[in-house]
Amino acid sequence: MMVKDNDTSDEYYGIKSSTGQEVLPCSLFSLAYFNDRIAIVSDKDNYFWLLDKKGNKVNKTGFDWLTPATERLAIFQKDGNFGLVTQEGKVLLDKKENISKFLNNYLMFSEDGKIGLLDENGKIIINPSLLFLDVDSAGKVLVRDKEGEETKTLELDTFIKEYVK
Repeated sequence: MMVKDNDTSDEYYGIKSSTGQEVLPCSLFSLAYFNDRIAIVSDKDNYFWLLDKKGNKVNKTGFDWLTPATERLAIFQKDGNFGLVTQEGKVLLDKKENISKFLNNYLMFSEDGKIGLLDENGKIIINPSLLFLDVDSAGKVLVRDKEGEETKTLELDTFIKEYVK
């Protein structure tokens, strides 16, 4: 449900159950789907939260930014750093320079200017050692290990076989 503030024209969102009962009054600045158990919301103070179906905050402290990464993990930003949080509110990684979606359910992250790779569970499978990691328009992995090297173009399976130890 949504209400509009007459003075500011801001829209605020709330939650009703499937029976129409109010679960949470209209106090949220944004409300977005994460999975069938959890929503991502922001409040009037511009903090982002994971919210369960009963309207309870799952994470202990608010994030500056929050977006889904996989079905179970969300990428957050707090105090200029990035991290990963589970749908249960447990922080898996924090204080990274960046975390973003890669191919399939892999996530790439950077630390000290180097790039690494995480699996769909947030486990580091390639330590941050790469200078460059990206995907081209054909879905091939572009990777460079060292300064002065050529960028390699690899199929995802080949990349995983060569780089995941």
